[in-house]
Amino acid sequence: MGNSETVGLTVDVGRFEYKYNPESRNLGEYLFRTGTYPAYITTSFDLPLARVTGIKASLKLWDWLRQDLLVTTLTDIEPFTDITLTYIADASLLGNALDLGAGVQFANAISTNPSQTSTHDFSQNGYYSAPGDTAYYTFRGTKLLGRFMLDPKRFFNGTFVNNILGKEDGKIYVEAAVLGLESYPASNDYGSTKQDNLYGYDQLWQKIPVTMGFNVPTFRIFDVLSLEAEWYGCRYPDAYKGVVINDIAVPTTRQSSYGG
Repeated sequence: MGNSETVGLTVDVGRFEYKYNPESRNLGEYLFRTGTYPAYITTSFDLPLARVTGIKASLKLWDWLRQDLLVTTLTDIEPFTDITLTYIADASLLGNALDLGAGVQFANAISTNPSQTSTHDFSQNGYYSAPGDTAYYTFRGTKLLGRFMLDPKRFFNGTFVNNILGKEDGKIYVEAAVLGLESYPASNDYGSTKQDNLYGYDQLWQKIPVTMGFNVPTFRIFDVLSLEAEWYGCRYPDAYKGVVINDIAVPTTRQSSYGG
C-alpha cells in the first residue's frame, strides 16, 4: 500500500491492550475507561491503558501521522456485547517537540439488546423532561477527546541542556474528554425511586475530566518521574454502582464498593 517508508497499515483482532496516550502514567486514557451516562471514570494504578475486544486498524502516514479505527464490543461491564466505534488521530510535529491527538467515540452505537442499552422503565431510568413529558436515560453517547504533549528540550538539540536531561524529562502533557454530548436534566420527580438522580448533567463542563502531567527532570537518575493531577466537574461520586447492581444508566449520589 504505497511507499513502505511513509505508509504502514496494521490490523489487530481479538482481545488486546490499547493505549493512545503514550505520556499517561495513571490518569487519562478517557475514551475507553469511562462511561457516558452515568459519566464515571475507572483507573488502575500503574496501568494506564484499556483492554478491549474487537478489531483495530492502524494507519501510519509520513512517520508523523497515525490514525486508529476501532470496532469493539463490551465484555467487562453492562450493557454487554454492545458495539462501540472509535476513531483517534495523532500527529507529531516540530521535530517531535509537539504531539497532538484527537478522537471521537460512538459508545454503544450498535445495541445487540436495545432494551438493555436504553431501558424504557420509568421506575428505573425515566424522568420528566417537562411537565407531563417523560424521557429515559441511555448508555449510548458520543465522546470527544483532545490532548497534547510539549517537550521543550527538543528545541535545544545538541546543546548542554539537552544532553544532561533524560529522554522523558521536562515533558508537559494534558488530556481532556467530553463524556457524552447530550445534556441530561435531573428528573422533576423526586419520589423515592429518583433519589439517586438529584442533579442531572445540565452543563457540558460537568462531563469533562482533565488530566495534567509534568515529567520532573531527574537528569538521567530515573527513566521518568511524573506528577499527574486530575480535575472533573461531575457533581456525583465517581461510581458505577447503578450499572453493576441494577444495569441501568442512572448515577448514584452514594459511593460504594462498586465505585470507579
